Parts: sequence; structure tokens; C-alpha cells
Amino acid sequence: MRLHVPKFIARDFSRKFVATFFAVLIWLAVSNQLHDFETFHDVPVSLRYPADKLFLDRKIETATVTLRGARRRLEDLQSSDITLAARIPVVPEGVYYYDLHLSADDVNEPPGTKVTSITPENIRVQLDRIVSKDVPVRVRESGEPGYGYKIVERTVVPSTVTIAGPSKIVNEIDDIMTEAVILDESLVENFEMDEVRLIPIPRVDVSPKSVHIAYEVARHSGQKAFTDLPIRILKNKDSALQVKGPLPKAQVTVRGSKSVLDALKDHAVRPFVDITSVSSPGRYTFPVNAWVEGPSRVTVEYVHPPDVDVVIAVGGTDSPPPAPKPEDKNDTSSDSHHAVPPADTE
Repeated sequence: MRLHVPKFIARDFSRKFVATFFAVLIWLAVSNQLHDFETFHDVPVSLRYPADKLFLDRKIETATVTLRGARRRLEDLQSSDITLAARIPVVPEGVYYYDLHLSADDVNEPPGTKVTSITPENIRVQLDRIVSKDVPVRVRESGEPGYGYKIVERTVVPSTVTIAGPSKIVNEIDDIMTEAVILDESLVENFEMDEVRLIPIPRVDVSPKSVHIAYEVARHSGQKAFTDLPIRILKNKDSALQVKGPLPKAQVTVRGSKSVLDALKDHAVRPFVDITSVSSPGRYTFPVNAWVEGPSRVTVEYVHPPDVDVVIAVGGTDSPPPAPKPEDKNDTSSDSHHAVPPADTE
């Protein structure tokens, strides 16, 4: 029986046989050289993953890699000549650990070598999904505006910012604060602040990183009424004229800050009539003014009755108590009830 040889093999058979023979010899020679082994410790493990979707709580991982190759080639290598790069897929949200399997396919083998083993074969990687959300901006302030003033409104632009980071951290954040805005006694009117930076949060990206704040400032005050106050008399020291009969009790309403008004007592509020311009006995109508002892930042809003009829005679008894002298009064020229009364009228 005659063996049939395909034409593509039979054609130029002697040359093909010689080439194949030498190829086998070369393979055997190379294979014979790859009989030595060398173990390389502390080979860095590079992790490849989508940084915009995953966060890795990374520490430098290393592995031990054993290579097979020619002795001379292995002696020339160091651990830094070997690269080991493993890929991590995108995991579902709520998965915080991934068991990464290392294989020879992850190693970039130096020429003339072959990976025979990797230790450890599995590395547990701690990770988290990157998530984002919008949160409101909260203004942090230090100090207070000027005495008697308060912040009526603060407008933050933008009022919300976008934060992005590991889901465990981002899901726990309800708002984000600005750096401290310093308020002091000089602030008595509206003002604005540009580029107020937001306090950074570790591992979280914030966009934008600063905001604009506009403040509306207004006077902060309240009212307090004092009732059944005796009306005093302000007169010339050497005058013999006296007010005859009792005068009605007065009610005085003052304005000031809450802390000052809370501390203000009845005896410190003194309504009075000024008869220093009177030179002869008679019946007169005078406006009722009021003087407040102590805090200069209290103003008189109302006095009731606004004026009283007064009978003035020479000498006599039953006069109302004297009022404080004009030079003793606080400077309250802005309040009409503290002004010098008009000329006497009959």
C-alpha cells in the first residue's frame, strides 16, 4: 500500500523537514534552559478600576511571585522588574468587599521567564460605590453684629451643592458648612461676602467649593411699658413757686434691647414736667417728659398722659417730688419726650 502525502507537504519536502528539525532543536534548547526557579517577594499589586465609580480604601498590596527561567536571566531580575496588575469590576451598591483572584495572566512577565505561582492567590479588597447627591449649605458664624442689631435674613448662593464620594460617607451627610463668617460690633448694615469656602470633608468631593452670602441686618429691639409712675417736677432751685395738689400717675413705654429692658426697674423710669420757665403763679398745661436712669441706649416711645394741667402757687405744700436736673439726664435728644418743653401757657 502506497502512503499518499498531501501536495503542500510533498512540495519542497526536504527544506521543510530541515526547518522543522532545527525548530525542534531550538525549542528543546530553550526548554532545557528554563529549568531554574526564582521567588520574588514584595511584588507590588496594581489595582485597575473605574475611579469615577469605585472608591478603594487602599493600602499597598504585595504578592510573592515565582518565575521559571534561565539562571543568568533570573539573577538579573529584581521584584521591581515584575508588574502585577489586577482589574476590579464595578460592584453593586452595598457591596463593600471584593475577593480579588490573582493569576499568571495578571503578571507582565519579564522576557525569557514564565510565572509558575503567585502567593496569595486571593486578596480581599475593601471598596465602596461612588454616589452623589445635593445637600443644603449651612452658614457657620462667629460673633454678633453691632449692639441692638440682628441678622434678619441671610441668602446663600448657591443654597445647595453637590457632593460625591463613598456611599457610606455621603449617605450620612445632611448638609455642609461654610468656614466661619466673623461678625463684630461694626456690622450695623447690610453686607455681602464672596467666595466663602465650604469646609472640606475627607474623601468627599464638593462642587462648587465656595458660596456667596448676602446678609440683611436690622435693629433688634423691643418695648416695655411702666405704669403708675409718679410725675415729678423740674423747677429752678431758688424759685418759691410750687405745684399745688397731686398730679396723675403716668405710663411710660420705652424701647431697647431685650437684655436691657429685662434689667430695667420701675424706679429708673421717671416722668416729669418742667416748670423752670414759669415766673408767676397760675394754671398751666405742660407736656409730660420722661427720663430713664442708667442705660443710654433706651429711648422713650410714649408717655401717657402726654400733658397735664398744673396749678402753680407761691409756697404751699403737697407738691410732687422734684425731677432730676436737666444736666443729670442722659443724652436722648433723638426722643421728643426728653426735649426741653415749650414755653409756659396759661
